[in-house]
Amino acid sequence: MTEAMQREEKARLSSSRTKAIRLILAGTAIFLFAASVTALHGQGPDSSKAADNKTQLSPQEQSMRRDQSYVRKLLERGTSDSKIETSLQITSRFTSFNSSGDFHAYVLGLVAKRRKLSSKQTKSAAKRHYPCSACPCCS
Repeated sequence: MTEAMQREEKARLSSSRTKAIRLILAGTAIFLFAASVTALHGQGPDSSKAADNKTQLSPQEQSMRRDQSYVRKLLERGTSDSKIETSLQITSRFTSFNSSGDFHAYVLGLVAKRRKLSSKQTKSAAKRHYPCSACPCCS
């Protein structure tokens, strides 16, 4: 009888082990499925992502804006036009987009445009300021 009880005990243990293994495998499968669905969900077409794609700039436009920003910073530091041109030749991607374009004319155009914008901004700032006794800069 003891031998029969031992067999029964082993059968119960092996079936409970099998159930535990099946439960672990099912849990793992569910976890992997949820992870893959989450990853795929982030890549699906989304209305906000579609709107972002419309507002994204082309690489050429990004390069031009980067160059404009760089020129602005260099002009604020008081850098000469020739040094700006030399610096932009190193950093700009203009030649990769416009292989036949005139880089010198491109740089001069950026500098002129930036100077024109900065002169307009200083003029409008001067027009807005009226000296008064309450103003800390006037007293």
